[in-house]
Amino acid sequence: MKTTVRALWLALLAFGPWFMTTPTPAAEFNWRCYTYLPSSTDPAYQALVALARDIGTATNGAVQITCNVGGSLPIKSSTIPSAIRDNVLQFGLTDSGSYTGFVPIAGLLSLPGLYQNDAALDTGIKLLTPILEQQLASKNVKLLGVSYYPPQVLWSTQKLTSLADLKGQKIRVTTAEQAEFAKRAGAIPVSIDTPEVSAALQRGIVSAVLTSSSGGGRIWHDLLKYNLRIGANYVAVIFTANLVDFNKLPPPMQQKISALGASAATHLTQLLRSNETTLTDGFAKAGMTVTSGADADAKSITAMMRPYWSDWAKSRGPDAEAQLTKLRAALGQ
Repeated sequence: MKTTVRALWLALLAFGPWFMTTPTPAAEFNWRCYTYLPSSTDPAYQALVALARDIGTATNGAVQITCNVGGSLPIKSSTIPSAIRDNVLQFGLTDSGSYTGFVPIAGLLSLPGLYQNDAALDTGIKLLTPILEQQLASKNVKLLGVSYYPPQVLWSTQKLTSLADLKGQKIRVTTAEQAEFAKRAGAIPVSIDTPEVSAALQRGIVSAVLTSSSGGGRIWHDLLKYNLRIGANYVAVIFTANLVDFNKLPPPMQQKISALGASAATHLTQLLRSNETTLTDGFAKAGMTVTSGADADAKSITAMMRPYWSDWAKSRGPDAEAQLTKLRAALGQ
């Protein structure tokens, strides 16, 4: 079955745009790279390209990586992990909308209301990285680094100045966990790949989105009128590679690439965090109605979602329940 799937991937990609770029002749390994990000000017995409370039330099040109923006290849962002597993792609940056379907326990990183701040999420990432690495490896994917966006807050083309205003609105979500938050808040969740969100907002398929200013806000702010600064959850993103190809590299190269991936993830988190306030202020000056969320709303999200955490873990098995128990203890939740 995997052979058939891989053959289909290769047939679809036979006319892919990377053939316009001639691989470096001296390269021993030519890796194809893809992501969910639709813009080459996005800082997260630029961080991915920088990492690819650094890997080429650190390996003396033995590994050459060609990156493509989201939507430029006939691969949905939700299937990037599968394409990396099947060695159609060898490298990529994926968000939780992609990898939580691939490795369900990773949904612990995006449970709404669980993480109160960045420090709490850092604790969660530290605890969960070993099991995430193990489960990705079992599916032929090498985890190189975990980064994350600032809290995912609420945006809309319609009035949205309190959590109550979300009721009845169709909101774009990226994960099952975000969809559950939307339902409990009275909204209608709609799953849409990142490159397709702009068109969905323009056509009225959705009126609202969950994202950060340094994430989707940067891309879609011209289409949105309201921003309610209440963090429903976080979105972690991961740098990954095909494990078979990674293991073909000499151990010193593997170590260099792993170190570069971890460093790139840390740098990206810091960059996105530093951009958040500046971008939000800019949107407000340009005419967007930006509302600071009330403490009561933030507390209501945690209270509303707390029963869901246990239900979520139970539906995913004993490992998820055990990890959630450890995580809640570490977070005091």
